[in-house]
Amino acid sequence: MTSDRRRQAITFGSAAALVTALGFFLSVNHGKPPCNPGHPCPSPSITAVTPTASVVLTPSPTVTVTASPVITASPVVTVAPTASPVVTPEPTPPPTPVPTASPTVVPTAPSTAPPSVSATPPPRQAMKILVMLLQYSDGPAPDWTPEFIAPLYNAPYPGGNNWTGSIADYYSAVSWGQMAVQADVVGPYTLDIPSTDKLLCWNLSQISARADAKAVAAGVNLALYTNRAYWMQANPNCPSTLNTADDPGSRTWYNFDSAICGVGHPSACSSFIRTIAHELGHNLGLEHAGATNCTDVDGVRVPLSDTCTFQNYADQWDAMGGNGEFSAAHRVQLGWIPASQVVTLTTSSSVVVTPAYDPTSLVYRVADGAGGFVYIENRAYPKSPRDQNYDRSGPAGASRLLLRQSLDLIPPGSVGTQYTQLIEANPAVPPVNPTTAYPWPVGYVLAIPGTNTTITNVAWDGTNNIVSVTF
Repeated sequence: MTSDRRRQAITFGSAAALVTALGFFLSVNHGKPPCNPGHPCPSPSITAVTPTASVVLTPSPTVTVTASPVITASPVVTVAPTASPVVTPEPTPPPTPVPTASPTVVPTAPSTAPPSVSATPPPRQAMKILVMLLQYSDGPAPDWTPEFIAPLYNAPYPGGNNWTGSIADYYSAVSWGQMAVQADVVGPYTLDIPSTDKLLCWNLSQISARADAKAVAAGVNLALYTNRAYWMQANPNCPSTLNTADDPGSRTWYNFDSAICGVGHPSACSSFIRTIAHELGHNLGLEHAGATNCTDVDGVRVPLSDTCTFQNYADQWDAMGGNGEFSAAHRVQLGWIPASQVVTLTTSSSVVVTPAYDPTSLVYRVADGAGGFVYIENRAYPKSPRDQNYDRSGPAGASRLLLRQSLDLIPPGSVGTQYTQLIEANPAVPPVNPTTAYPWPVGYVLAIPGTNTTITNVAWDGTNNIVSVTF
């Protein structure tokens, strides 16, 4: 994520947007505004219709996606990455002891990618990361070693319903094998910066320059890496220590506490992995995933209106907001879902929205009347083991239809600051958790402000949502 100094206030609709930075347990504490200059967010009010037994929706037979008004099949995908890889990592042997005369580097082969979604595997994007373990000149030394940290980036996923795998495995899974990650870990290096120096303790350019110099002096070839990660021990004396990233770019900085995740207690490292996945998302050009927070003229919360603020980090269904895998909208932005699978509906249609975990699923979107789009996503079972926000407590067939608002995320339209924000189905009821707050139940209708367009979750067949869009 990018430092707060690079954030600037913008407006949402006709009213000024207040950016509400929510507490975020990933130990990530930076934020950005919801929209960018030149893109006013929706201003007219919206009507959220509570479902009743008497509502019957009869969509028009005109369908723009196929000759039939119901889309029941998804095309075979040929995925093209958004950018050519700088480095293509090759499998390497398991970590071996490193001679003391050379820098301590622990490479591990990236995990095997899942089968390609097309007959011909697409070219793989790649991030090869140099992870530098650092400490202040006055210590104490963090409880880290290269041998301990390397598996957080490189190890195969061991199973289970949490983030106990690695960054390589996560990115391979969420990209359907299109993104390879491999890291070498060096250090620890002691920087000539005392922890009490409030001007330098979190001066990112100074930390980077001094760490790079230490690595070069130890014999590391920086040119071999597409990305660099700087790990500093958490410092209570430093007034502004953030986990942050170039956005977009190649560097990430972490203010981690080895007392939480260290050699002596490896089981508590899942929060670190979530944070790393988030910050690398910024390196790739992704912005924060949040949600709308809107009220009507009487101060009652509604899905959208002309008085809205952006709830930063409120999209817990996306790694750029909380837990979970990247949203379909972000996968479109990264090129993992190709433009050929994005369908912009322009006439009244009834469509079948298949689950987001299927790499061949189409991504439907509808113009929001303000230069952007509402993206429609089905996040139902079967879930990815790392997507903690798929429904677990309820029946496996629970409907999880999500509506997100953003700009054009199809490359190259995705260049620049692009925020995504969930549109909450029932904002008048304080959410117990994000899995119940934001999905649109069967029968709910979203009327897009300033247009005649409505989006209705018509039915759920246990796997797919039937969605009606009228204009």
